[in-house]
Amino acid sequence: TIHRLLTDKKVHIYGGNQTRDFIFVKDIATACCLALVTNTRGVFNISSGTETKIDELFYQVSKVSGRPDVVPVYKPVRIGEIQNSVLDNRKAIKEFDWHPRYSLAKGLQETIHYYSNTLNFEIRKSNLLDLKKELFI
Repeated sequence: TIHRLLTDKKVHIYGGNQTRDFIFVKDIATACCLALVTNTRGVFNISSGTETKIDELFYQVSKVSGRPDVVPVYKPVRIGEIQNSVLDNRKAIKEFDWHPRYSLAKGLQETIHYYSNTLNFEIRKSNLLDLKKELFI
């Protein structure tokens, strides 16, 4: 979705009322490091513990990416798709004294900033390759 918004392509949403539990990668990395240094064993859910509707995610992504005017193309929910998914992270919070630090909005800001810089680099690289071809052909 982020790439499609940044490159002016249509964004498709299948349903939109489904919920997911989104977490920023730096929060996952922190939890993994704490798991390594904590004398604890077992299975832990590393999650935000918060349900977010896909529609709300799109709204936030479009706003942060500077494209709040974009209207997604809605399609029917895919057959067999899980409608609601959120994990219980209380065990990780208790055992590792860990808490997610990034809100959805802050994580999206960092992610979109990264995508924008990467996309701009790829465009500049492509333009340089085109220029090189013109100069040496």
